Amino acid sequence: MPFSELKIDRSYVTNCHIDRVNAGICETIVELARRFGLKTVAEGIETTHESHKLQGIGCDIGQGYLFAKPMPKAQLLAIVRRRLMGHHAMPRTALAH
Repeated sequence: MPFSELKIDRSYVTNCHIDRVNAGICETIVELARRFGLKTVAEGIETTHESHKLQGIGCDIGQGYLFAKPMPKAQLLAIVRRRLMGHHAMPRTALAH
């Protein structure tokens, strides 16, 4: 089964900015993904420190409560519509480089 993303489990994302083992695992996953031409998705980002660390090691996409809580499809579509109309109330859903 082909795939295009490699996910980093939240158990490794948690405290990756201060936990050397978690940081090392995240860095290794990002490097492995690069070698195979895959995007990396970090799950469970809850702090700006974790987000900045993951951005710094080259992680492509972030998910977690830092950006938005889970929501119904209709709510997400309403946020996207507002964003497209020029209102910037949409939560950040990807790591910015």
